[in-house]
This record gives sequence, C-alpha cells and structure tokens, in this order.
Amino acid sequence: MYRHDRLPGGSHYVRRTTWEDEAAGALVGGAASATGWLIGSGISGIRTLARNSQDRRLVRAATALEEASESEDDDQFLALATDFTRRYPQLEDGHAALALALQRKGQFDAAIRSLDRAIQVGLDETQAHMIRADIYDDANKPGKAIQEFTMLTQAQIPELRQISLLSRARLLIQIGDLDQALKDANDAIATLPDESAYILRGHVHRRNGDLESCLQDYSRAIQLCLESPDFLSERADVYEMLGNAEEAENDRAAARARSMASADASVTGEPPDPVSPPAARTATSPQHKTVAHPKERKVWVWVACTTLLATALLLGAILTFAGTGASSVSRGDPGLSINSAPPSQVSADPQTQLQQLRAADDPNVERLIGYWVPQLSAKKPGLVAEGQAFSPADVLADHMVLRSTYPGALLLWSGDYPSYRNGDFWITVVNQPSSTPKEANSWCDAQGIRPDDCFAKKISRTGDSMGTTAYR
Repeated sequence: MYRHDRLPGGSHYVRRTTWEDEAAGALVGGAASATGWLIGSGISGIRTLARNSQDRRLVRAATALEEASESEDDDQFLALATDFTRRYPQLEDGHAALALALQRKGQFDAAIRSLDRAIQVGLDETQAHMIRADIYDDANKPGKAIQEFTMLTQAQIPELRQISLLSRARLLIQIGDLDQALKDANDAIATLPDESAYILRGHVHRRNGDLESCLQDYSRAIQLCLESPDFLSERADVYEMLGNAEEAENDRAAARARSMASADASVTGEPPDPVSPPAARTATSPQHKTVAHPKERKVWVWVACTTLLATALLLGAILTFAGTGASSVSRGDPGLSINSAPPSQVSADPQTQLQQLRAADDPNVERLIGYWVPQLSAKKPGLVAEGQAFSPADVLADHMVLRSTYPGALLLWSGDYPSYRNGDFWITVVNQPSSTPKEANSWCDAQGIRPDDCFAKKISRTGDSMGTTAYR
C-alpha cells in the first residue's frame, strides 16, 4: 500500500509502506502528533522574540532563524542557529534551535549537548524532555526516547499526556513490548479519545493478532476522521485478512476517492468532499505525485500540531509536573528555587486562572521579600495601554507570554505588597533576586528589553512605595 501525505505548500508525499511500518513509527493521518510531535518547538521562543522585541538586530536574526528552520536547507539552518547562539548566548531558545538544527544534520550527540546548554540558561524542563525525546527517537535510541516520554506522561495538560502515551506506545511496539503498548494506548484513549489513539491501539491489536478488536478501533478512527484515506486502507487490509473481500474493496474505493478529493483540493483550494462516491473518481498512480523532502514532511507534522502545542505551552506546559519536583530554572540565588506547579484544577475563567497562578507562585514571591527583582509587566482589566483596553483574558495572555519567554517569571497581586502604590494590578516579576537595583536592571539590559518594559522593583511587606522602584 502507499502512504499519501498532503504538505503545506500543496505538494504531496507518497511512498510505499506496510502496516508494520506504520505501527513501528511512521505517521498515520491524525496520529501525526504521535511522532515528531515537537519538531519546531525549540524555535517557539524565537518566534516570540521576533514578534515582541524592539531590538531590530535580534528581530532580524530571529526571523531569519525561524524561516531557515522551516526550509529544506539544513546547512543554512545550522549556520544561522550557530551564529544566533554566539550572538545571544543567554537566550535558551537559540540553543534549543541549534539542537534541532544539529538533529536534522544527524549530529545527535552534539544536539543533546546544545540542548543541555539551553537548559543551563533557562529552557523549561517540559520543552527539554520533548525535544530530547525527539532527538533520541531520530537517533534510533528507543530506550532513551521512552525514558523521556515516560517523564512527560505525568503531564497535567491532557493533550501533552496523551501524545506522550502514544509516542511511548509507538516505540514499545517497535521493541516488541505489546502488553505495555496496549496499556499506554488504553490510557491515551482514557485521556483523549481521538482518532490518533484509536488507530494506534488498533495497530497493537493487529500485531497481537486480535483482528476483531483492531477492526473496531480502526472503525472508530474513521468515524472521528472521515477525510483520512489512510485509515480506510488500513481497515481494508484487516477486512481482507478476515475474508471479507467485499468490505475490503469498498474501503479501498473510498480511500482512492478521498485521496483524489484531497489532491484536487490542493489545486483548487476547495476543501475535500469526504462523502464523494468512490465511482466518481479514479486513483492517480503514485509515481505521478510530487515527492516532498522528508524534512518538509516533518515540518508538516509540526504545523498539524500548532494549535495543540500553542495551547499546551502557553497555558501551562511549563508547569506540568505537579508533585514530581520539576521546576523552572532559577537565574537568581540557587537557594531560591522555583516550584511552578499549577493548581490541580485549572479554570477556564481568566480571572480565576490569574488567582490560581498567584496562589501557586506566592511561596516563591515570599522568598523575594526584601530583594530587588526585574519587573516585566503591570496590567489590570480595564487598563488602556498602546491603544488596547485589557480584559482579564488579555492580562492572563500578557503574563503567560512573559512566563514562557522568561523562565522564572512569577505573578503577584500588587495589593498584597505595600511597596506598590496601586493595589489593583497583576504584576509579573522575575525570580532574579538582587541586593541592589543596579543588579536587577543589569538583568533587564542583558535581556535586551526596553527600559519601559523592564526595571528594578523591591518587594516589601512593610512601609510604602517610596524608594522601591528604580528605572533604567
């Protein structure tokens, strides 16, 4: 049978495959997130820099690096990532991007070393586990990749937990541990019962010889993802093994129709029709398709996961290891570590989420009392800044962007601290305690942040606001 993947530019990637290849780790339609699921994540921080920084040189460098990461020119990507880390050695996302560039060149040991450097300068633990897992997966070191995915199966964010379980299950199939692979697939379905989870569990049943259970899971996947010709082709093979030639041919005809509808849509710009009758279209021979570069296919994997990753990383992926002791890297006093574990229940209401983050960060903010720290933001609902009237959701988004960009960022409520003149602001500070305002402002300078957006603030429970702010 043939795998047929549509790519962002409208081209198609087609190759011959078998169901064993699919079960061993190739991409399967909606299950794309179960492998290579963090390709491009290492430049998420670079993208944020490019959009928000006022440093034009940094903006140009970040933009060029992002564009190179999405191209097929691996040498250019590596060259730009290397140059970026030399020019901005304290930006952890630059080192993460270099790790991905080295990975694409097959320099896996060097990629791990670059990732370790990213962690040293502040890369979030969750992102580090995800990128390291992908590097080990590419390096054909399933044991080490399984270890990394195992850490991520404890994530509180359901999407991350499910993808981690599916990724580990895929590798377990590869090494022949079908019992644990089945357990992981079951747990993934219990977490998020989508087509990715059902198709992978179907693969486990198929490898175990349980064709009836496999057929049920493939059928569920098809119901959840009607436009996928791959799922139909998989089910056709199982029907054939069960001796049901008529159903097998029906599925293959439907798969051909959906493949052609997808191909036509890439030319016309119209969405494919998932219910076009099989007889209305004929299959095109695979050799007439445009074969894309493998790296482009990996970029497509990441593009398919953009919504998932944006949600997970922005709204709490940096806080996923509650109860495991995982924490962000503090750039201040080694004794003032950050425990950024979120509350066990995350509300959908922005105001409630702000309160939950404040409560979670309060013990760490308390350790900053009496110290000068860099302050990054002061926002409240109703505030008008740069033409924008902030809602609670805007205040939360502002803080979360800073939180993901600057490891060690904490949220406090100004009303809790007399060192703030106005008691109704949500404040973002960095866990970078200093004994003098000059030291705190030096941190702002080192980050290349505008003077209006970063300055020294002293956190105090006594007195008033006089003498507690030092601008650059």
